[in-house]
Amino acid sequence: MLLLNWSGAEDALVLKQELVSVQRAMDQLTLEREVERDKLKAENALLMEQSRAYREEKASLEEALLRAPRQEEIDSLRAALDDRSSSSGALQQALQQHMVEVKELRGTLKQRESRDGFKTEAWEKQMKVEELTRQLEARESKMSDQEEELTKIKESLVRLEAERAELYAKIESGEGASTLAMQQLTQENASLQDQVLALEKASERASQEHDAKVESLHQQLQESKTQLQAAMGEQQKLEKCCRDLEESQTSSRSREHKLEEDLKRMSESLSAAEATSATRLSELEKSKAKLEEYAKEASQLAEKVQLLTSELHSKRGECSDLESGLAEEKQRVARAESKSASLEDKLGAKCQALATMTAEKQTLQLKVEEANKRLSEARTSANKVSSGVALLGTQN
Repeated sequence: MLLLNWSGAEDALVLKQELVSVQRAMDQLTLEREVERDKLKAENALLMEQSRAYREEKASLEEALLRAPRQEEIDSLRAALDDRSSSSGALQQALQQHMVEVKELRGTLKQRESRDGFKTEAWEKQMKVEELTRQLEARESKMSDQEEELTKIKESLVRLEAERAELYAKIESGEGASTLAMQQLTQENASLQDQVLALEKASERASQEHDAKVESLHQQLQESKTQLQAAMGEQQKLEKCCRDLEESQTSSRSREHKLEEDLKRMSESLSAAEATSATRLSELEKSKAKLEEYAKEASQLAEKVQLLTSELHSKRGECSDLESGLAEEKQRVARAESKSASLEDKLGAKCQALATMTAEKQTLQLKVEEANKRLSEARTSANKVSSGVALLGTQN
C-alpha cells in the first residue's frame, strides 16, 4: 500500500513537471511568433518606404532625363566640335605655311647680312679711290714743283746766256778778260749746256713718268669710280630689298601674332566645348546608368515586397494555426491543471499518510536499533562469559 501511494505521488510530480514544461514551451513559442510577426511587419514597412523613395527618385530621374539634351542637341554639339576641329586644322596649316615663310625670310635676312660684307667692301674701295685721289693730287703738286724748278733753271739759263752774250760782246770789244777767261767761259757754257740738256732730259723723263702715272691713276680712279657706282647701285638695291623684307617680316609677324591669337582663342573655345560636351555626355551616361540601376533595384524591391507579402500571408496563416493550436493546448493545460489539482489533493493526503508512515518507520527503526544494541551487548556479555569459562577450563 505504501509503494502504491509513493508511485502515485511520483506520477503526479512528473505530470506536473510536464505541464510546466509544456506551458513554458507554449509561452516561448507564442513570444517567438509575436517577435517574428513584429519583425516582419517592420521589414514590410521599411521595404514599402524604400519602394516609395525609389519610385520618387525614379520619377525625378525620368524628369531630369526629359530635361536633359536630346540626341539632336548632342549631334549638333558633335558637329560643332568637328567644325572646330577642322578650323583648328586649317589654322595649323596656315601656321605651318607662315612658319615656312618666316624660315624663308630668315634665309633672306642671312643673305642680307652676307651682303653687308659687300657693302663693307664697297666702302673699302671708296676709301681706296680717295687714297688714289690724294696720291694723284700729291703727284700733281710734286710735278708742279718740278715744273717751277725747271722754269727757274730755264730762267737761270737765259740769264746766263745773256751774261755770256754780254761777256762775248765785251771780249770782242776788248773790254773783257784774256783768252784763258774765254776758254773758261766756253767750258762753263758747255758744262751749263750739258746740265741744261741733262735737266731737260730728266724733266722730259719725269714728265713722261708723271704722265704715265697720272694716266694709270686716272684709269684706276675711273675703274674705282665705276666699281663704286656699281657697288652703290647694288647697295641701294640691297637696301630696298632689306626694306621690303623688313616690311614683309613685320607684316608676317603681325599675321603670325594674329594667327596665334586666333588659334589660341579657337583652341580655348574648342577645349571648353569639348569639356562641356564631355561633361554633359558623362552626366547623361551616369544619369542613365543610375536610372537603370534604380529601375533594377525597384524591380528587385517589388519582387522582394511581393515575396515578403506572400511570406507574411503564409506566416499569418501559420500564426492562426498556431493560435488555434495554442488555444487547444491551453484547454488541454486547463484540463491537465484541473486534473493536477485533483491529483495534488490526493497527493496531499498521500503525503500526509506518507509522513505518518515515515514517523512510524522512524520509531520502528529506533526500536530496531535499540534491540540491535541490546543484542550486541548480550553477545558481548556472552563472549565474556565464554572467555571466562574457557580460561577456567584451562586453569583446571
